[in-house]
Amino acid sequence: MGLPWRAVLVLGIGNMAHFYTICSLFSYAGFLTVELGWSSNVDRAGFVAGWLGTSLTLGRLPTAVLWGVAADRYGRRPCILLCFLSLIVGNILFGTTRSLRTALLVRFVFLGMGNGWVTIQGTVAGEIAGKALQSEVTAWMMASGSAVQLLGPAVAALLYGLAWPSYPALAPSLLGAGIAALAFGFGLAWLPETAAASGTSKQKESTTSPILLFGNSAFAIGTALRVVTGVVLFSTFDVLPLWGIASRRSGGLALSRNHLALVLCLSATAQLCFNIFVISPLVRALGHRSTLRVASVAGATALAAIPLVGRALCHESYPPQLAALTPLVATFYSSGSLSFTAVTAIINNSVPDDLRGAANGIATFFEAFGKAAGPTLGATAFAVSIATWPGLKGAAITFLAMASALYAAALATFKLHDGQ
Repeated sequence: MGLPWRAVLVLGIGNMAHFYTICSLFSYAGFLTVELGWSSNVDRAGFVAGWLGTSLTLGRLPTAVLWGVAADRYGRRPCILLCFLSLIVGNILFGTTRSLRTALLVRFVFLGMGNGWVTIQGTVAGEIAGKALQSEVTAWMMASGSAVQLLGPAVAALLYGLAWPSYPALAPSLLGAGIAALAFGFGLAWLPETAAASGTSKQKESTTSPILLFGNSAFAIGTALRVVTGVVLFSTFDVLPLWGIASRRSGGLALSRNHLALVLCLSATAQLCFNIFVISPLVRALGHRSTLRVASVAGATALAAIPLVGRALCHESYPPQLAALTPLVATFYSSGSLSFTAVTAIINNSVPDDLRGAANGIATFFEAFGKAAGPTLGATAFAVSIATWPGLKGAAITFLAMASALYAAALATFKLHDGQ
C-alpha cells in the first residue's frame, strides 16, 4: 500500500502552519521587543523574547492531554480542523497588538491552548498509512515543517516591518494565518478520519488506564526524550538568533537581519533535502533506538561547535562566517527532525491503539514543560552569560549546556530494546 498523498499533504501544510507560528517569531523577537519598548536594547532582549516563546508552550499544558482524549473520543479530523482555526485567529491577533500583556495572552490562549497539533499529529502519522509506513509519513510531515522551521524565521525577518510601521509583526503574522487557512481548506477536502481505521471508535473504551502507560518503559523513555529534546530545541530557537545579532563585544556576531535570514535559508535548504531523502532509509537501516542515538550525538556536537566556529571567524568577512555556520545549523535542526520521527514511532508502537491519542497527549503534556522552559531558560541564561562573561566564554557556556543535555539523551537510548 502506498502513501495517501492527499492526506499527507494536509499533514505537511498543517505542520508548516504549526512550525511557522512558533519559529517565525524568533528571528525578529529581539528587534520587536526593542521597537515596541519592551526591552531597552538587543543585548537585553533575551529577557523578554524568551517569554514570548514560553507563553505559547505554557498554553499547551492545560489542554495537551484533553486534545488527545478528545481525538480518541470524537475523532482526529474535527480536532485537527479546530486547531487550524485557532492558529488563524491567534496569528492575526498577535500581529495587531502593541501590548506585551496582550501578546503573551494571545500566544498562550490561541496559539497554545487552542492548538493541539503536537498531540494529534503523532497519532495520525501512525494511523494514516499503518505502522509499517508511519516513519515515511512522519518524515514527509517533518520535511515540510522543518523547512518552515528555518525558512519561516528567514522569511519573517524579511517581512518584518513591511506592512504598517506601528505593527511591525503584522506582515509575518498574516503569512502564518494564511498557511493555517490553507491547511484548513485542504483538510476539509482531503483529510480522512483515521480513528476508525486504527480500531478506535467512539463507543470503544480501553480497559487500560492511561496512567499505567508509565509502567511501559518504552513509553516512559520516549516521553522523557521528548522533554529533553524539546528543552534544547526551543532554547536554540531563541538563543541562536539572539547570539547572531548580539554585539561582538558581548560574544555575538552582530549579524544584520538579512545575514541572519541568509544563514537560516541556506540551512533550511540542506535540512529539507535531509528530511526528504535521508530520514526514512536511515530509520529503516538503523532502527528507532540507534536513530535516536545518532541524532542526539550529531545534534549535540553541532550545537557545541557553533559558537566556537562563529567566534573563530568573527573578524572575517560575512561570506566565510556564513559558509562555516550553515552546515552546523543545518545538522542541528536535521537531528531534531530525525529524533522526532524515531521517538514518535516508539511511542505509537508501545501503546494500545485505542490509547494512542491519550498517550500522545500525555507525552505532549510533559514535553510542553520542556518547550515552555526552553525559550525562557535559554534566552535568560544567554543574556546573563554574555553580561557576566563577555566574549566567547559567555556565549559558549549556554551552547555547551544545551549540547550536554543531548549527550545525556543519547545515553538514555541504551535503556531501549533493539526492536524499539
